[in-house]
Amino acid sequence: MIALSKRMQENADLCFAGGTVADIGCDHGYLSIYLVQSGKKDRAIAMDVRLGPLSKAKENVSAYCLEDKITFRLSDGLEKLKVGEADTIIIAGMGGPLMEQILTKGRDVALSCKELILQPQSDIPHFRRYLMDEGYLFLDERCVFDEGKYYFPMRVCSPTSEFASEGYKLSLDVEFAYGGNTLQQQNETLREFLLKEKNTWEKTLEQVEASGSEKVESRRREIQEKLSLIHKGLEYYESI
Repeated sequence: MIALSKRMQENADLCFAGGTVADIGCDHGYLSIYLVQSGKKDRAIAMDVRLGPLSKAKENVSAYCLEDKITFRLSDGLEKLKVGEADTIIIAGMGGPLMEQILTKGRDVALSCKELILQPQSDIPHFRRYLMDEGYLFLDERCVFDEGKYYFPMRVCSPTSEFASEGYKLSLDVEFAYGGNTLQQQNETLREFLLKEKNTWEKTLEQVEASGSEKVESRRREIQEKLSLIHKGLEYYESI
């Protein structure tokens, strides 16, 4: 069985079993290989905007003799994926703004699938708000620490998905910042992240106040707002 990194394994674990998965930005193809090889998905469509990664993915798929179950497409985001063609869409390892562009350009395709597994690398609170504005419902959220970094994969669906009855919405600033489900479940990795962030911003505040800069007050307010949000997140763990 092919081995995945911790964060990619988390993305794989979020998928429901069965159907076809479209791996957008497939890179080396490992995730598609794992999902088919493990039997979690029947078929996979590995897609990438660059020929290099797509060629490498083809080599890896061939090495595992899965050419009959995994196909490849050179595609800018969801451009070459048809409505209803995939049950699961995975987009991981990209910046939040780029993922927003992909989902906006391919809105009809994205909303037609049963679920989306999304793991943005940046602008995560804004990305969560974008998903809510687009009408997506959250099904699950995770926090995972892998090779020195924290990642926040999430599972969402459209209001017309068969999973919509299981979905929930976000409403609080702290939920958009750190994930509603991860906070409610008192995810321990998220707690570690919050404590690390708290320590970082407290030290930054000390440095700003000691700098004597003319911009101290505005910067202080900005940092205090961040710390206030972190404290709100940590309140979920007070019963531990």
